[in-house]
Amino acid sequence: MEILRKTVKVMMLSFIVFILLTLLSAAIIHLTGIKESLSDEMMLISLSLSAVFAGVLEARILGKKMLYVFLITALLFVFIVYVSLYVIFDIK
Repeated sequence: MEILRKTVKVMMLSFIVFILLTLLSAAIIHLTGIKESLSDEMMLISLSLSAVFAGVLEARILGKKMLYVFLITALLFVFIVYVSLYVIFDIK
């Protein structure tokens, strides 16, 4: 039960990091002369950094091979973010 609680905590922290990085990239686009066409790349970088953050923390919790845990956690986090964004923007 303790591992599950820590895993949920890591996912929430990673989601908060993703939101903060997204807001930072939006501020950079708004305040500087960077083209808006680079927003896709900025979102991909934000998602990647959040997945790396989640994978490293999750590997510390489980203590197994870091690469496998990182890949599974990154895929799970990408799935959570895509599903939540789909739900948010698809509501009509």
